[in-house]
Amino acid sequence: MTNNIVRRLKEHEQGRGSKFVRSWRPFELVKTIPCRNAGEARRLEYELKRLTRKEKLDRLGLPLKQLR
Repeated sequence: MTNNIVRRLKEHEQGRGSKFVRSWRPFELVKTIPCRNAGEARRLEYELKRLTRKEKLDRLGLPLKQLR
């Protein structure tokens, strides 16, 4: 969650982001979803994290084999 995507990506690239992204470098940002406020962003993040890998890729419209 961020209000400055460029800064947040630089943090991840420098290893200062989340532990998950740190362990999966290099990474590619495939989608951003604008939210009205932090509460909405947290609810969306919670819902997305509960999905299976296949469900996430289906929502993004990506084939299963495209992402590792």
